[in-house]
Parts: sequence; C-alpha cells; structure tokens
Amino acid sequence: GTLRGATTGAFSAAISFGIGNAFYGQEMTAALSAQRALAHAAAGGFTQAINGGNFGHGFVSAGVSTTFEPLIDTGSTAADAALHAIVGGSASELSGGKFANGAVTALFSYAFNAASHAVDRKAARERSEVDKLVQKQIDIYNPKSVSEDAEYAGAIYKLGGKIRATPAVKAPCPGKSCSVETSHALNLVPEGARILADWHTHGNMPIGDESRYSFSFKDFDAIGETLDQLNSRGQTDYIGAYVGTASGHIRFFPSSAWPPPLEDPYSALITIRKGKTWAEETK
Repeated sequence: GTLRGATTGAFSAAISFGIGNAFYGQEMTAALSAQRALAHAAAGGFTQAINGGNFGHGFVSAGVSTTFEPLIDTGSTAADAALHAIVGGSASELSGGKFANGAVTALFSYAFNAASHAVDRKAARERSEVDKLVQKQIDIYNPKSVSEDAEYAGAIYKLGGKIRATPAVKAPCPGKSCSVETSHALNLVPEGARILADWHTHGNMPIGDESRYSFSFKDFDAIGETLDQLNSRGQTDYIGAYVGTASGHIRFFPSSAWPPPLEDPYSALITIRKGKTWAEETK
C-alpha cells in the first residue's frame, strides 16, 4: 500500500542518486553512456519487481528514459520531469507494460539523478561565466599593468541575475613594494549584489620572481582577509581569487580550498590560462 510505495520510492531514489554520483563529472564516452543507461535500467527493473511489477518493463522504461536524458533539456526541472515520465511510460507500454508504471519508474530515476545535480550544474555554469569575464578584465588591464609596472584589481558580482565586473582599481604607486588592495574593488560592488570573485594583476615583476608566474604568499593572506570580510557580511557565494601575471599566466585559487596546504599552498591553484615559464623566458 502507501507505506510500501513510499519505501520503494525511497529505495529507488537512493539507487538512482548513487548511480548518478558514480558517473557525475566524467566525460560521457559512448561506453560510459551505455554503462550508465544499463545501470539505471537494472535499477528501474528491480524497483518495479519489488513493487509487484515486471522487471523487464521497468528495465526498458528506465533505460530508455536515461538514454534520452541528454536530449531532454528544456531549462525547467518540472518540464524535464514530465517529458521523462512520458518517455518512460511510452517505452513501458510499447514493451507490454503499463504506461503509469513506466512513467513512475522514469520519474524516480530522473528526479533523484539529474535533478539532484541541478545545483552543481548551475554552479559550474556560473563558474565558467566568471572565468570568461575575469579573463576579459585581465586581457584589458594586464598590458597596462606590465607597461606601468603597477597592479590593478577588480571584483566580479551577480545582481539581478546578471554577472558583472566592477571598475578596476589601481595601486597608488608602481613597483613590487606597492600593492593594490582588492578590498577597494570589493567596496565598489553595489549593495545587495552577490560577490563571486576578485582578480588582480602583478605589474612587471622581474624574470625569476614567483609573482611573475603565480600568486605571492602575500596574496594568500589577502584571500584569507577577503573570506573573513565576506563571511562577516553573510556573503557565502565567493568562488575564489584570480591573478594575471606578466608572464601571461592566469591562476585561480578556489575558496573551497581554503586554507591552502602550508607545505605547498600552490598545489591548490588552478591554471586558467598558461603563460611562459621561467625556462621559456630565459631561453
């Protein structure tokens, strides 16, 4: 009855979520796509069987629904769920089963697999958009930074559903001993906006200086200060910090990696764009 259906649904949800996690984030080759569809198909068949239905009908329903998943992307979770139910129900009916049973099996498979990762996909899209905007800002200001030997900085924020950049701020003087304060850029973010990231450049650091190729140790301290500042404001959407260097590198430190390993803080960095190495510059 109702208890049995609820228990079966929860069990199905757990299996579908586990399968989704096992394949999530991997490049979907033809072989992996087939394995994923087969796993969901088996889960769908098992779910129908323990609920008094036919294993084969559940197998076909969940398998077909999963196979069509990449093609079903309306941008609406509710609409995608409805389409998965229709596909699964139709597949079940064509294989000799009941439309309703197939629709429910496909719906469970979708709801606790694809939909459970919707937040992750949204975050990935947002991070990609931030990456592109930061690169655009660094492409504008890094040449100035190098020619003037002065640091520049800016912040990236989201307001009204749109991701934007603040005006850039410049260090008050040239040279290695004069740094730009990223907090000045953060103060330019409009009230009510979500602060997503900040970026800065390093001027024209000499060849061989670590700051010509990546973050400096002082930068890591600044990231910690930024996180403290944002946490005190209740801002929890900060993705991380970027740096553009004279050698052409763009490095990213994700806030999720804070605090960085003391023995090697640079191991937490992600290279967004590769520039010249010390060896390449000294050839």
